[in-house]
Amino acid sequence: MPDTLQCMDIWGGNAAVATAIATPGLDVYVTCRPVAGNPEGGDLYYASLCDHGNLTRIVLADVSGHGPQVAHVAEDLRRLMAAGIDTPDQTNMVRALNTRFTELGRTGKFATAIIASFVAPLSKLIVVNAGHPPLLLRSAATGEWSYLTHESPAAGDDLMDLPLGIISPTEYRQFAAPFLPGDIAVLYTDALLPGSEGCLLEAASGIDPDRPEDIADALEAAVGRARCGAAQEDDLTVIVLRQNGGGASLNT
Repeated sequence: MPDTLQCMDIWGGNAAVATAIATPGLDVYVTCRPVAGNPEGGDLYYASLCDHGNLTRIVLADVSGHGPQVAHVAEDLRRLMAAGIDTPDQTNMVRALNTRFTELGRTGKFATAIIASFVAPLSKLIVVNAGHPPLLLRSAATGEWSYLTHESPAAGDDLMDLPLGIISPTEYRQFAAPFLPGDIAVLYTDALLPGSEGCLLEAASGIDPDRPEDIADALEAAVGRARCGAAQEDDLTVIVLRQNGGGASLNT
């Protein structure tokens, strides 16, 4: 049985894990395999719940460096998640993280990150992407997989949404998309994407959406069979979200 998050809970870290958690409206499956069998890696994954159980936030960050080197970053991220646990707008958290990484720039630290917040009463995902591979989404209505991205940026916005620690200040955009019962979203680090984005879409099209707990392994295997991947040479983290139709009500 998955662990169920309670309001004000923050769960996660950077250790090797293969587990499931549950929040109102979401089944969440987290797989983290640090490179070379290390117990901890440079990928950070967190989940939080509050706003009366209506807001689940998922964060995945790929930090340069491994293990103990990223412990202080994990502490910063947990603190910022706690500060914004009731707030659907997550851009302030990303800007604060960017400032922190810029301060660490002299040590060579930078990161990509993606944040996906599920607003249960509205059945929507709110996404911010800081230079990270795009979220992969399967529509239960159509059975099709696609990438969930912001529309093409307007002229002059080419310095937005950069990886954390490159330039401070940097602006980050958030956008919302429907996330309906049966829909599946996949967040992942770039160890799953050493080839092309098209390859990952092709790999996703052949997996069984009725077994979300197996999607991480199925994607990795399918990418390998398509020969657009490579042997794991980096930390690999995959977070699968499935909308289960059990979200909170606006009247809760």
